Amino acid sequence: MPAFPRRSQNFNFAIDDYLDPALTFSRPSSATRINKQTGLLELVGPDVPRLERDGLLIEAASTNLIAWSNDPRYWTNSGFSLVQGINPPFAEDHQAWEATATVAGAYFINPQALSPNTKYTLSVWLRGFGANYAPANMIFPIRIVCNGGGAITECQLNGSAAWKRFTVTLDTTGIDTTGGHITIGFAGNHASGQIVNIWGAQLEQSPVATSYIPTVGAPVTRAADLCFLDPDNNGSQPWWNPANYTIIAEALWKTLDAGFAFDFPLASGVPGAGFGRNNGAMNISNGAYNLIVECQTLRAKIGVIQNATGCFFSLNGATAVRFGEANATEKIGRLSIGQHRYGILPLNGHIRTLTILPHDVSAPVLAAMSA
Repeated sequence: MPAFPRRSQNFNFAIDDYLDPALTFSRPSSATRINKQTGLLELVGPDVPRLERDGLLIEAASTNLIAWSNDPRYWTNSGFSLVQGINPPFAEDHQAWEATATVAGAYFINPQALSPNTKYTLSVWLRGFGANYAPANMIFPIRIVCNGGGAITECQLNGSAAWKRFTVTLDTTGIDTTGGHITIGFAGNHASGQIVNIWGAQLEQSPVATSYIPTVGAPVTRAADLCFLDPDNNGSQPWWNPANYTIIAEALWKTLDAGFAFDFPLASGVPGAGFGRNNGAMNISNGAYNLIVECQTLRAKIGVIQNATGCFFSLNGATAVRFGEANATEKIGRLSIGQHRYGILPLNGHIRTLTILPHDVSAPVLAAMSA
C-alpha cells in the first residue's frame, strides 16, 4: 500500500466560529468578547474561547479595580446629575449613564491605592452628542494621579453620536504612589448644563486596556486565556513531523511592550523556541540562541522552519535568518499559542492564523509565506 503524504494543519481563527478540537483551551472565569456576527459586546462563560473578527483573543489575567464599573452613582461625584443614558449600540443590554454638569468643571473622583513599579491603565467609553451635549471643542479628561505625578488623556468629544473608548496609562516606576486617585470629568471651567454619556469604566494593572471586565460592588478578576496544542499526541497527528516542519503564525498585538505569538518548549524540558515581543522588540529564542529583531508594527506574520541544518526564521517577509542548530532528535512537547512557556508573556491581542506543515520549505518560500 502506498504511503499517504502528511497533511498540513491550518487554523484560521478570524474565520472559524468554533475552536478546532485539536486545540486545548481554558480560562477559569467569564470574560467579555465582541460577537463576530453581531459586533456586540457579550459576556461568555468560563473556558469559552473568544473568537472575534480579528482572531482568537488571548489575554493575561487582569482585575478591574473599579468596584462599580458601570454605575457612577457610586463614584465620588463633584457636580454631576445622573439619569439613564443612551445604551451603546455595541452593548445594547448594558446600562449607560447621562451625566449633566450642574457646576462648571464637574468631575468624578475615586481614591485608588497604587503600587510602585507598576503600569496602570484607565479606560472608559464616552459619547457627546446633541444640542446640550459636549460641543466639538469639548475636552473631557481622564486621569490617573498620585503624589509623585500623573497621566492624563484629554478626551476630545467631537459632537458626533459615536462612542469611543478612551484610555490613559501611568507608569509608577520611581515615583511616590501615595495619594493615588482617578478622575473622570470636564476640564477647566466648562459651563454647567453640558452633558456626556459614560459607559464601562475600568482600571487595571496593565500597560494597555484589555477587554471590559464588568463589576458590581467589588473588583472582578478575569483569568488568563490559555491555549495549546500537543502536536505529536503519541504519533497520532498526521500533520506533525518533529524533525522537519514549518510553522507560520499571524498575530495582532495591542501594545509594543510584550506578548508572544507562540512558543514550543521541547518534550525533554529543554527550552524550545519562542516568538513574540519582549521589552518592545521582537524576540526569537531557541535554547541558548537568542535573536532580537526590530519590529515596530502591531501586526506581524512569523515563519519558522526546522530541518537537518537548523532553525530559520522570517518576520513579515524578510529574508530568512538562522537562529538555532539542528535538533532532529528532540520532539516538541507542547505548542503554546499566544504565550511564552504556557502562560508567561501573554499576547494581549489576537492570533489570526496558524499553519503547520509536516515538512520544511526553502528560505525564499518561508519569506514569501510570512509576508
